[in-house]
Amino acid sequence: MSDHRQRSLLLLIVGIAGLLVSLLAGAAEHISFLKSLCTSACRDTAEISLLYAPVWFWGALFWGAVAFTALFNSNLTPWIAAPAFGVEAALVWIMVRMGAPCMFCIVNAAIVVILLALAFRKKLFWQQLALALLFVMIGTAWIPYENKLFASTALKGEGGAESGVAARIGDEVITDQRLEVMVGSRLLDLKKEVYRLKTEKLDQLLIEYVLQKESKEKGQSPEQFLEENFPFAKFSPTEQEIDKSIQDNQERLREYQGPPEELRPRVRSFLEQQKRVQAINAYAHALGPKYGLKVYLQVPQPAKLKVDTNGAPSQGPADAAVTVIEFSDYECPACRGTHETVQKVKKTYGNQIRWVFMDYPLRRHKFAQKAAEAAHCAGDQGKFWEYQDLAFTREKLDTDSLVQYARELGLSTDTFRGCLDKDKHKEMVEKMVKAASEVGVDRTPSFLINGDLFIGGPAYEKFKAVIDADLKKKD
Repeated sequence: MSDHRQRSLLLLIVGIAGLLVSLLAGAAEHISFLKSLCTSACRDTAEISLLYAPVWFWGALFWGAVAFTALFNSNLTPWIAAPAFGVEAALVWIMVRMGAPCMFCIVNAAIVVILLALAFRKKLFWQQLALALLFVMIGTAWIPYENKLFASTALKGEGGAESGVAARIGDEVITDQRLEVMVGSRLLDLKKEVYRLKTEKLDQLLIEYVLQKESKEKGQSPEQFLEENFPFAKFSPTEQEIDKSIQDNQERLREYQGPPEELRPRVRSFLEQQKRVQAINAYAHALGPKYGLKVYLQVPQPAKLKVDTNGAPSQGPADAAVTVIEFSDYECPACRGTHETVQKVKKTYGNQIRWVFMDYPLRRHKFAQKAAEAAHCAGDQGKFWEYQDLAFTREKLDTDSLVQYARELGLSTDTFRGCLDKDKHKEMVEKMVKAASEVGVDRTPSFLINGDLFIGGPAYEKFKAVIDADLKKKD
């Protein structure tokens, strides 16, 4: 086989390998096996786009082009390998700066290096180097800008504040998201009030606009149109309506200090004006479709939260329509009281939902940390959920009691005690606490249902209403 054909074959193999990696990266969020291989860092980098399309999509196109040129014109390979190396170098720099090492990104970078080595031509060295450097500069400038990854210098406060970070203390970070969750209900109320004020003003502007269009079509001024179609006499209230209004508003009318004989005419005038305005508004709203009215103002919704659940025990299929993440403490009275409801919810929905348990032992609870570690020690022997039921329902959580519960479940007590004594799962429990804190969870029990946070132990009916609504959305 000639050197040229051998090189073309190698390029074809590299192109197919790169294409496979790109497609796997794109499928990682939808295939449970791939999702288990991909850490939260992978998910962070998977959200990066280039020209507003996912990076894996461009990767698939590029590797397809590599395979095509290998088959039909391998002489073009040096001219596409150099820009690819530049873009990949930019992505690696972004990955390092984000502190988000991605398995698929690393493998793809390695394949790009192999491609560059195969496509290297000594006589084209300076041209390839220039192309690579050009695309490095373009990539490092454009990709962070498009994805809003890093705060620009102009947006940094004194001392160099980071985007999305409210404060740092040592290695600990307090994020804007965490603060928003902690003041979530109050912040949402404020946003709803702003929405209400905007809606009122928008409604007023739209009604005026529609009435202007309609009156113009009729060849009248807005005032003439309203006088002709909505005369005040048409909306005169009945005596019974006046009586009812006076009766319903006695508290407010106590402040009225005018002559008694003027009260009834004032109420009549108010009701007449109110009924007329309601009729005009209803008429204008009905005309909205005629003039192509579309309202885009959206009702404020609680932020959808994402938490790293890698390594956390779970029940139910990974691709379930509804995922419930429970943050709990075995010594917390409210958590213990909610456990019966949790069991009922799991039994009701079975494999329709995925249930993930995240430890959140509070520092003031003496035995909570060790109880959390004990449940994972039982999990090493395949009895996590059974052990959890005992830990939530038994009174004592001291070490001897924890070992006794393991014995009751038929576990190897020597292995179990060794696991506890060596603090085997201490780091994992602490990692769960940190992950929960980073998204703003600060009390137990708390639940994330498809990203929506519920503080405290919701009643069964509340769980059912939220889960049923999310299941309906997926149908």
